[in-house]
Amino acid sequence: MPQKTTPAKIAFDKKAAALYVGIAKRKAKKTIEFTGLTMLDFDKNQELIGIELVGVPKPKRGKTALLFSTPYIQLKQRGKWAYASRTKSTGVVGIIALTDDNKVILVEQLRIPHNKLVIELPAGLVGDEIQGEDELAAARKELLEETGYSAKRITRFGTPTCSSAGLSDETIQLFIATGLTKTGEGGGVGSENITVHKVPLKRYFPWLMKQQALGKITDSKTLAVPAILNFAKKSKP
Repeated sequence: MPQKTTPAKIAFDKKAAALYVGIAKRKAKKTIEFTGLTMLDFDKNQELIGIELVGVPKPKRGKTALLFSTPYIQLKQRGKWAYASRTKSTGVVGIIALTDDNKVILVEQLRIPHNKLVIELPAGLVGDEIQGEDELAAARKELLEETGYSAKRITRFGTPTCSSAGLSDETIQLFIATGLTKTGEGGGVGSENITVHKVPLKRYFPWLMKQQALGKITDSKTLAVPAILNFAKKSKP
């Protein structure tokens, strides 16, 4: 007897195709087609291994098409290249926070895509909750929410950089925060469960290597912190 499935719910409009896939299971690898729009692949363990949109017009040269949308993430296509984009936010801010006794404030939290604890800079989305939010205001807010610190001085470093240029159009603007004062609890908001670390700058890399040895991950902007601070110090007038 064929195994029952819950069909996908598909909605189209003139500008975009939004796909919402329900639960569907198969005992063996098989391709299922829904009304010529969507191809779903399942492996032998009944895990969804691929989604491919068919029948969606390719974007015109220089144009961007929306292929897939959720409340948080969108899949877009420009030419032959598909990439991820945030649904609401206009970017990300990351904060290099340095205490008066030369300790860097880092945060640690579980990141679901890697299913591991990640050591990273305090950071957050811009404009996801407040339309037209200023990057500097977002940086101050994220620093306080995640670490419990307020900064007397917070300055922009450079211009926005790519987080993963081949995968997403997301950019990150870095800020350097000094003159820190503990004014809150930190640890994040809502379901966030953030651990705050104060890492001596002189022992920065040995400390990070120890965390990696424990199975944690560090991101690239966190590894660049000493070089950024050194450059900023030498560049002061």
